[in-house]
Amino acid sequence: MAADFLRYLTTQDGADIIRAQGDRPCAELANPQLCHPEPRP
Repeated sequence: MAADFLRYLTTQDGADIIRAQGDRPCAELANPQLCHPEPRP
């Protein structure tokens, strides 16, 4: 289920939702290699 969600985030619909929240999808960053999840406490 988590893999399906992550795949969804890479679709146009997922990217639109990310942008609507004020962020940019990793693929649109100048250096997407630096895009990674926040470490868990």
